[in-house]
Amino acid sequence: MKRTAQITRNTYETNIQVFVDLDAKAAANINTGIGFLDHMIEQIARHAQIELNVTCDGDTHIDDHHSTEDIGITIGQALAQAVGDKKGIYRYGHAYRFPNRENWYFRYRTGAGIFPGLCQSRHGNYSYG
Repeated sequence: MKRTAQITRNTYETNIQVFVDLDAKAAANINTGIGFLDHMIEQIARHAQIELNVTCDGDTHIDDHHSTEDIGITIGQALAQAVGDKKGIYRYGHAYRFPNRENWYFRYRTGAGIFPGLCQSRHGNYSYG
């Protein structure tokens, strides 16, 4: 069984296409219009050793938020479709408490992400909040 998926998401703010192949180790092809987000998604593909292609035409002239949110949703949908019945796949995750009461939550499941509570609110043109 081929573990691939192709998802398209069109909203008022974004037009997104995602292709994932869980068994291929091709280089990622990421073009979101947000350099920092491109870099982070490339890291996901590289470390997961999967083929991941993402294109997004979003309203980044207003803010990066809509593109970031919709890309995360679309990648999550593609991963969920690609894993199929999920046989042989196990879920795990960790939450850490830091002294200043900020949490980092590392989530490994559909729509995987790392949500840092201890970082600056801006990285170049990329806004975290």
